[in-house]
Amino acid sequence: VQIAIDTGALEKVVDNLVSNALRYTNEGGSVEVIPYADNKIFGFIVKDTGIGISEDEQKEIFIEFYRTPKAKEMEKLGTGLGLNLVKEIVRKHGGKIEVKSKVDEGSDFRIILPLG
Repeated sequence: VQIAIDTGALEKVVDNLVSNALRYTNEGGSVEVIPYADNKIFGFIVKDTGIGISEDEQKEIFIEFYRTPKAKEMEKLGTGLGLNLVKEIVRKHGGKIEVKSKVDEGSDFRIILPLG
């Protein structure tokens, strides 16, 4: 199966999600990238054991310039543009991004892209 993707843009998606996971996971925690594919979709999951995101904040994290208070406290630098950019790139490829997270337990960001 052949797919048409902008590899540079997809690289930005991976880079942003992995760098966020590393930035917001304390020493001794873990970050995993788990690829997957079937006959209709492909993608990957970035899973961490970091600071996590509350359910209310999960609704806001893809809004331009938004950063959670806990993220601001842990990492002073940041623009709040990364996840907005990720969502737009994924959307332009016909895909979607999902997040599952619990405060102090970590986050799973799932990228789902169509094949064909």
